[in-house]
Amino acid sequence: MSAYIVSNDTLDLLTSVLCEWKNPHESQPLSIFHVQQWQSQPLDPNMFVLKTTAWGTQRVEIGRPDGIYVKRELYLANAKSVKERYGNTNNYFDEVVPEFKPISMAEATISEAAGALKCYEYQSCEFDGWDYSFASALCDQISRKLIRKMGGDNWNYERPATETISILDMMKGGNRG
Repeated sequence: MSAYIVSNDTLDLLTSVLCEWKNPHESQPLSIFHVQQWQSQPLDPNMFVLKTTAWGTQRVEIGRPDGIYVKRELYLANAKSVKERYGNTNNYFDEVVPEFKPISMAEATISEAAGALKCYEYQSCEFDGWDYSFASALCDQISRKLIRKMGGDNWNYERPATETISILDMMKGGNRG
């Protein structure tokens, strides 16, 4: 397996899905459950808050999803993966993340965002603890959001009718088969 630093556009798209692409029934704050460890300390302690539910489940609550903080977390996990894969990179990676430039739903499709997520996860999973990292939890939330956007309000699936029923026959009480 190989790893590389994904493009700023990829990071901007993933961050936009999480922070900018709103669903009509979406409420704030955004919560991410089952986080065992964080990839890095957040820039703003008010941004990411670790909470415990009444049932003892830990979750991270994002009080005000601000793109630059989310983009930073994604970038650092990606850089950590590359460092883990290739060893000493002589401090090649900067912790200063380029400015977040939102990408609207008019500029990218759900399919493109899903592809960017698949690429990002593949390039960022090389370090021990990825499965329980904060960046992985962010990816889970991005995936869930994309699925909700694809599904719209369809909560249930039923196979289409395969039999044609004549309303006239039903009114006559006739046999429809």
